[in-house]
Amino acid sequence: MSGKKGRNYKRLVLGDVIEIPLSTGRFAYAQYTYNYVKPPGWGKLFRVLPGIFKSRPEDLPELVRQGERFYAFCPLAPAVTQGWVTIVCNEKIPKQCRGLPVFKACNRNFATGKKTWFIWDGKRAAVKVGSLSPEHYDLPLKQVISYGLLLERIESGWSPRDEV
Repeated sequence: MSGKKGRNYKRLVLGDVIEIPLSTGRFAYAQYTYNYVKPPGWGKLFRVLPGIFKSRPEDLPELVRQGERFYAFCPLAPAVTQGWVTIVCNEKIPKQCRGLPVFKACNRNFATGKKTWFIWDGKRAAVKVGSLSPEHYDLPLKQVISYGLLLERIESGWSPRDEV
């Protein structure tokens, strides 16, 4: 393994790969890639890596080099502190995954079910696009999710495309 393994402290550092135990006894992995601290402070961004595993993969650097299943802003620092997830190594963040990706967000009219979509690059205000075009379907959602929802999305095979 090329990265630093099993640090003795429980503080997330960019590049950390965390092991997420699932209800099935299997494991998923995510890499901490960005911390959005500008107001309103979206927090820590993780890329959920592909695959569900019976045990820790031997080649985590190779897993990190693969494309992500999805990105999520999720407050995982408490999960690390509580021991719900484990920092297993620190790997270089792939070049294409550094920085903030472009996100999609929507406002939903609950009476009609219609969604009005917005695109956000993290620098400027979100731009209203109305309906999404197919090239936007796989963009991550601009939302902070709980650890429980992160687990649910991983276990169900959810993807950002499911929200379109």
